[in-house]
Amino acid sequence: MAIYKIRLYLNSNVYKVRPKKLLSMHAGGMISLTPKKEYLAFKTDLETSNQPGKETVLIVHEDYRYFPVLLTYFTQNFDMVEEIEDQIDFFDSFNRNNQHIRNMNESLELIF
Repeated sequence: MAIYKIRLYLNSNVYKVRPKKLLSMHAGGMISLTPKKEYLAFKTDLETSNQPGKETVLIVHEDYRYFPVLLTYFTQNFDMVEEIEDQIDFFDSFNRNNQHIRNMNESLELIF
């Protein structure tokens, strides 16, 4: 069984964001993003399968569940709150948490 490593390059800093309204997303199962909570987001080079070549923002939920959205969708549905201070700790934590999730055939690694 081969293990595929998806390498993402960051195109921005990591920010705390808040959705403008209740959103339902699919990230290895349905999740709801509420305006009462803050989530982490950053631009990456990951392309969505239905819109290749478009700028993508990765939204992180609970430090390990993630889902990509197009930049246009992001700007319409999310407000940026602030930039996080401990970005290196976040990257290390994210890479460590994503080694064994999704399925056992792929893992995600952030490169900054």
